[in-house]
Amino acid sequence: MSKAIYSNQKKKPKQHQDFDNIVKKTFAKVYQSIIHKLLGLDLKNTVKIPTTFSRTKEKRSDFAIKVSPPNEVPHIVHIEFQSRNDKRMDRRELGYYNDFYWEYGLEIIQYVIYMGNGEPTMKTEIIHRNLTLRYKIIVLNQIDVQLFLNSNDPHEIILAVLCKYERKEAPVIIKRILEKLKAKAQNEGDLHEYVTDLEILSGLRKLQSETKKQISKMPIVYDITKDIRFKEGKLEGKLEGKLEGELEGELKKARTSAIRLLKQGVLTPIMIAEGLEVPLSFVLKIQKELQKNPDLK
Repeated sequence: MSKAIYSNQKKKPKQHQDFDNIVKKTFAKVYQSIIHKLLGLDLKNTVKIPTTFSRTKEKRSDFAIKVSPPNEVPHIVHIEFQSRNDKRMDRRELGYYNDFYWEYGLEIIQYVIYMGNGEPTMKTEIIHRNLTLRYKIIVLNQIDVQLFLNSNDPHEIILAVLCKYERKEAPVIIKRILEKLKAKAQNEGDLHEYVTDLEILSGLRKLQSETKKQISKMPIVYDITKDIRFKEGKLEGKLEGKLEGELEGELKKARTSAIRLLKQGVLTPIMIAEGLEVPLSFVLKIQKELQKNPDLK
């Protein structure tokens, strides 16, 4: 969403923000398969739920679904992505638990998917006399690389670069990832996006130079290879602009849809916010605009 809506959030260092953005984008496109592989959860009878909360408005978590197993009480699965250790992760998880419980009144099962190097050092539980909270960390660098390398989906294949393999195996692994991305890409634009994302994510394993080397060796597409080399030193800025452009586009689409739904008068603002995955304040603001200008488009 646009920076205007979340302007009071604490900014992450830019490089880690890029890593997080790519993983979130990738996860959103194939979350059912990834959750099943990493968490072993059956995702039948599930629905994505908003990651903003009506009472806090600007606060946003990474990903959540409501799970309604047959003959069982529904619950929420909440996932955060971390590219580095956070000393206050336990407090953040407690805050998210409070927000989700306030909004839905359901049990919340929490996970953190750790994409960084080495072992995570974050506290995974809070134990007080009248409160106990625990969450589980999934460490990608401890997951067998074949889990995603053998996938048929390009978004999952890219994640293989973050998984477990010996450093000496990196050239072979990266080459195999590139070969599969080329085979699975539907068009040049998709391949360009996959290769760019792979190059950036490989930086989490300090393998960006090796990735560029393998890209330059392969007959992928001349324009793409040339562009990858050209972007050295400029890649972060270009990605930020691309991601921000995508977010602005999503915001405009959400605004148009909210106006249409409000005019129909069938759904409440809360239902519209949940359906569009936008803050309630966003919909309420448009509702006020409509009251002043019924012809708003």
